[in-house]
Formats: sequence, C-alpha cells, structure tokens
Amino acid sequence: LSLRRQRQICIRARNSPSQTMHDLLSSRHIETLVFKKKIEQIQAFVKEQQQCPFDIGLIGSFGRKIPGTLINSFPCGMLVAHPSLLPKYRGSSPIQHSLLNGEKTTGVSLIEISKDVIDGGKILKQKDCEISEEDNFMSLAKKCGVVAG
Repeated sequence: LSLRRQRQICIRARNSPSQTMHDLLSSRHIETLVFKKKIEQIQAFVKEQQQCPFDIGLIGSFGRKIPGTLINSFPCGMLVAHPSLLPKYRGSSPIQHSLLNGEKTTGVSLIEISKDVIDGGKILKQKDCEISEEDNFMSLAKKCGVVAG
C-alpha cells in the first residue's frame, strides 16, 4: 500500500470505552476524531475530506454501522480494529460477551470495513489476548488496546 501522504486518522465514538487507544494513537502523532452520533458531524467531515483527503481511515470502538459516504471518502478504504477474534462476537459488545460467556481468550482483529455488514469485512490480522479471572470490562478493554498496539 503506497500512500500519497503520511496522514493517518482514527475515528471513534464519543462514548468509546477505550481511552487507551486514543492515548496510544496520540503518542504516535495520529490524529483522532470523535463523533458524537450526529450525522451532521460525519457529513461535515466527508465534505472536508474532499478538500484535503486522508488516504486511509481506522475505526476503533465505533459500535455502529459506518455510513457509505464516510467509507467512500477514503481513497484507500477504511480498517476496523475490533476487540474480538472475529467472526466471534461481531457487533458492538464483544468485550462484554467474552466476559459474560466465560471465555479464556479473546483478541483483536484488524479488518477491512464492509459497507453491508457490521464487522463483516475481510480479516487482515488477529492477535490473541488472555482473559484472567480478575478481568472486568475496563481491564480487558485496556488489554485489547495494548494488543492492538
């Protein structure tokens, strides 16, 4: 993949559970946008993309379907860092489901975004993450953020 410019962006929802991902990306000088479930924000970003486009988008902890207009605004597409070993626990609550179902291992999947199915794109890479007896939502979300590294 050859990018025209060295610009990267991560998009996450306002109520994202993982400040860890934001902190990690910021430490690597990757700009982060936070959308607050408002279609107007997404439309404004898409319009801005036409003026000064990013090559590729990375979604982290968004928890809902991404509008096709946003996906199409990235010439090289978009990727999703999802906190489960897909296809297991596809959707908006994978960490909670891993804990509630007593899983011993989860992980992070990097996938291409799909316009049709939430978390249904091509899996590019996966990394395991062990779940300990002491883990709760916050500790496991942090572990997954580190694994996504």
